[in-house]
Order: sequence, then structure tokens, then C-alpha cells
Amino acid sequence: MERAASSNMYDNWRNNTNDRYKDINWGKKVIGQFQSFEEILNSPIQDNNGNKSLLPDDLKFEDWNNDGIIDGKDVKPIGHGSNPSMYYGLNLSGQYKGFDLTIFFQGAAGHEVFTGGDFMDPFIQQGLGNGITLWLDRWHREDPADMSSAWIPGYMPALRPTGYQANRTNNTWTMQKATYLRLKTLELGYSFPKEWIGKAGIENLRIYVNSFNPLTFTGREGVIKYMDPENSEGALRYYPQMKTFNFGVNLSF
Repeated sequence: MERAASSNMYDNWRNNTNDRYKDINWGKKVIGQFQSFEEILNSPIQDNNGNKSLLPDDLKFEDWNNDGIIDGKDVKPIGHGSNPSMYYGLNLSGQYKGFDLTIFFQGAAGHEVFTGGDFMDPFIQQGLGNGITLWLDRWHREDPADMSSAWIPGYMPALRPTGYQANRTNNTWTMQKATYLRLKTLELGYSFPKEWIGKAGIENLRIYVNSFNPLTFTGREGVIKYMDPENSEGALRYYPQMKTFNFGVNLSF
């Protein structure tokens, strides 16, 4: 790839992708969530406004270059990209005394996805967004009508009508491991013996039950548990793959 020469060592490290592994997630390291306004006012500036726009439980970023300001210079490699480094599967099938069983597993590992973007703004588009149950567990005032009432802690940051940009950025809180193993197909059937059905003029008779995507195994917690592991859309706009269950009969004369 032809590119202009790097202007300095930092520019070369940050922007030169020649001769190096490229599937890397870049972002800021989250070292916690603010617990009080006092902590906010005594922390490095991360909103370009003296931290005046921050609220308790907003994400607190590491001042990686130790200059008292959280900005693009605090971005660093924080994980693998969204392309799995490993795919795996297992296909099993067998028959015994008329019964047949088919099982198919698939999975992927070695990658992360971000759950940022509009997901962090459930009221985006003037309230037309689809906020999910997870937002019920958020930091909020004890009395929503009293701005001096105590804060009640929660998993998610406090809500704002238009969201808060820093919480939406690529960082170690919005980055989630997406390793999974999914049972894609499970089918159990039974074929009746020909001596049972032959007198009725039936050549073959098989009944079966099957299911697609019935189980998913993953160590996901927090935000990622609301996502389909095969989803690459961090705003949760991806329609998940459906679990289906069927009963059928194969009949031939």
C-alpha cells in the first residue's frame, strides 16, 4: 500500500498499517465509572468543557499519555477485530433400530464486537428508538422530579435525551467478547419397520421432530447477552436468528 511518509513516530505507530497485523480494535481503556460529581471534577478533562457535561456512572477513561486531557492521543490497541480468528463445528449423526439422530454445532472465537452507537442512546430519534430491558438497570435519581435527590447505582450509565458521545465511543466497556458455540440443528426421527406398514401399502413411513438454533453457549455478560453472537451490528438493530421447532412426517407409497 502506497502512503505518504509518516510525519513522526506516533503517526507511524497509529496510522501505518503496512507489514503488520490489521485486525485490531482501537479505543480507550475504561478504568471505571464515575461515582460522584466530586470524582468527576477531580479527574482529567474528557468532554472539552471542564467535565461539566458528565454525570455519575459515565465511563471514566484512562489518561494514557498522562497529559490531563482525554482525547484521541489516549486511543490504543484494546483487542481483536470483529473477524473471528477461529471457526469450528461438529456434525454428528447416527442410526439405531429405526431411530436416527442428527446434531450440528457451529461456533467462532478470537474476536470482539462493539456495542456502542445508537444502542447507548435509547431515546434517539425523538423517542422512536427501541430501548431494551437492560436500560431499566441504570443510574438514576431516587426522585426523578428532584435533581438534588440521591443517585441510585445501576449497570448502565445515566440516560440523556440525546445520549452522551463519550459513552458511545470504542472503548473497553463497549467492547465485548463474542465467542460462542451454537446448536444449529437437532433432529430426531423414527422410521417404522416395513413389516408394520407394508400391509397398508406404505413403502416408507418416518416421523421426526427437529429444531434450528435452539441453544447458544457463550460466556457473554452485560450488554452482549442481548445480542445474537453472529451479529456484527453493535447498535442491536440486527434481527436475531429465530429458534424454530418442527414436527413432520415422511410418507411414500
